[in-house]
Amino acid sequence: MKTNRSQLQKVASVPCLYKHAGNGSYYGIKKHAGKIANKALKTEADEPITTLQDAKAAVAAWIASLTGTISPPATPYKLPYQNPTTIYQQGVNSAARKVMDGTATPVEREKYNSWLDTENKAASFKQEQEQKVQKAAKENLTLAEYFAKFIKYKSANREGTLAKYRAVKRAFELNNGNTLLNTPINQITPELLGAFFNGLPVTWKAQYFNTFSLVVKQVFEMARINKDIKESPLSFIPKTVQRRKVKKERDVVPTIEQCEQIVASIRSQKADTREVSANLCELLHRAAIGQAEAIALTWGNIDFDNNVIHCLRVKTGEPFDVPMYPGLKPFLQKMADAKPERKASDKLFNILSVKKALYAACVRLKLTTFSPRDLRKARITWLLRKGYPVELIADAQGHRDGGVLIRRVYSNVIDEHKNTYKQEQLAKLAALAE
Repeated sequence: MKTNRSQLQKVASVPCLYKHAGNGSYYGIKKHAGKIANKALKTEADEPITTLQDAKAAVAAWIASLTGTISPPATPYKLPYQNPTTIYQQGVNSAARKVMDGTATPVEREKYNSWLDTENKAASFKQEQEQKVQKAAKENLTLAEYFAKFIKYKSANREGTLAKYRAVKRAFELNNGNTLLNTPINQITPELLGAFFNGLPVTWKAQYFNTFSLVVKQVFEMARINKDIKESPLSFIPKTVQRRKVKKERDVVPTIEQCEQIVASIRSQKADTREVSANLCELLHRAAIGQAEAIALTWGNIDFDNNVIHCLRVKTGEPFDVPMYPGLKPFLQKMADAKPERKASDKLFNILSVKKALYAACVRLKLTTFSPRDLRKARITWLLRKGYPVELIADAQGHRDGGVLIRRVYSNVIDEHKNTYKQEQLAKLAALAE
């Protein structure tokens, strides 16, 4: 690309050297053989020269190439010491000039080469030290740093899961674990970790303690896979220290009568949302579905012709159908009659949670403070006691395990029904024997 001559400014005291006013690069301009020759001065890397010292040397070399004469650079390229303060530095600079000019004696060339060798060794030593520091930093990551690394690795998880990981790290800080957090992970011994685990509050629930232990185990396992540690110190700690036994307590599930009392109590209040809150509670216990699934329902999901509710399991995104159990269809029909202008896309409920209304009703009725999930459990318990097949209940919950989960969670209810069923069959057998 041609340069506008008007932008070039003459550099004082340096023959044939001009500077570009716009970009600061240098040019050589000289009358030679009856013509004006010009040259954009560049480095060996073909980059524009922008420093005066380099420009002086480059323009002198260019003029020499035009005239066919050998002329030493106006200024040495780059001397070893820019501001020599000792006789040694001045001597090295003098030798460097002569080496560049091609006039150095063997002794001066040896002196310059000796300096180059020293500089190269110093650069290599500096590089080696930096590599050692980096390696040491990698090898000595603290437990806190590894927690950060672990959470970053798990960043694709849901925010609730990430919050759980951060809570585990916070639990170290709140329970005298700062020393352990600041210890390099490859220096944490089973004794140190075991002592910390033994010192954790006995008031922690077993589920919380076991979750804490599991996350810590995952952090150390990540360090082992990355080869930052040979083995996890947690693997040497007895299982009785790593985990606490979960005491299975039978859930307090409301009866159908208590569910009806709660709905009536909510409906009797003066709040603007009393009707919708009462309807939501009633649907939860009549249909035995979760609050999230109920809130997502539209009128298009209510199939009165086939007596089913088409639901979508929020946790898995899988569709499932809920049959209209006794009392459910008249309730839904009453809700539908109250909204004659409803559309299929309209939602049944315009609230996000019934917890507040449910809690207040339980307090008024002096009942256990039940949750929306307990209302669902009430109907499932009722169905099991009436002898409704477990497999059909599981299917209506969106489960795909054939009733395994239902059998485990409601084992006491199923056993209770079995005993009743046995007694009924024995009574029939006794009557036949007579």
